Amino acid sequence: MVTSRPDRGFTLVELLTVMAIIATLAALGLTSIPAIIRNSQKTACQSNLQEIHKLLRIYEANNKRLPTASGSSFVLAVWGGQYLDKGVKEAELFFCPSTGRRPEPDLSNVTPEGIDFTGPEQGNRQSRNALTMTDRDASSTVIIANKVPEKVVTDEDKKNLPHKGYGICVLYLQGSTDFIDSEQFGPEQIPILGPDSPIEKLRWLRPGFDG
Repeated sequence: MVTSRPDRGFTLVELLTVMAIIATLAALGLTSIPAIIRNSQKTACQSNLQEIHKLLRIYEANNKRLPTASGSSFVLAVWGGQYLDKGVKEAELFFCPSTGRRPEPDLSNVTPEGIDFTGPEQGNRQSRNALTMTDRDASSTVIIANKVPEKVVTDEDKKNLPHKGYGICVLYLQGSTDFIDSEQFGPEQIPILGPDSPIEKLRWLRPGFDG
């Protein structure tokens, strides 16, 4: 006669092993989530910059030159008119997902002071004449980058850094984008634009949030 074997439950050791595995997987998942979010925001930011570059190409074709304005006004030269409809969806191009800022429904913050990107400091005629898509240095000339405070001193300043302070996205004159890691900015690892930047190609970009 064949007798049925009583079902054997999990032992305490087996239960503890399963719980440990689940806890480990959960911990790995939780620690990777912030990195996944940062990478997603970085990708979206670079996508915005590439779209802005397409609009700058149209601007140059129509005007036989790139915008002559400086800082964020350079970026906003393609806002509205024949280049881009003035709507909330279109305005999102000028905001980086990592900052948490978005265009207001009335578009009141789509201004040089309000957007998340800055451009070159074009203080003289010579620099403006040199800025063309066909420039031989187009692949190494940065024309737009995430805005950063002119000086990062307080904790509030650090909160205003894009990408949680891990670095900044940049757009080159010929259309490619890149992410410059904060480690490239020296021991303090704080992104700096303008004349004081340790990275030469960022020294002609206007720093600060004043446009």
